[in-house]
Amino acid sequence: MKNLAELNVEIEKLLIDIESSPAEDDKSDDLVQSLLDMVNKRQTFVSQFIDDDSIIANDLQKEIDLTQVFLAKATVALKHRQDLLSVRKSNKQKMNVYKSIESNR
Repeated sequence: MKNLAELNVEIEKLLIDIESSPAEDDKSDDLVQSLLDMVNKRQTFVSQFIDDDSIIANDLQKEIDLTQVFLAKATVALKHRQDLLSVRKSNKQKMNVYKSIESNR
């Protein structure tokens, strides 16, 4: 249970770091990869947690609720990153149009 609690804290920190980092920053790719690794580890721990006969239903419900919280935060972070990348792509296209116009003068 202790390892799962530590992993939950790490996932929470990663989600905060991802939300605060710019999408174009190379560090953000590393953060997303770390989050994926942590989520995979958590999934393994939760599976072991479920298989443990000594687990209290209340503890299991807490982990299920936390999973839903992580899912909601990850979904918000994903949407935010998609929006940032979309704006970046749009700005790049606009700059290319302006460069093209300027070169035709």
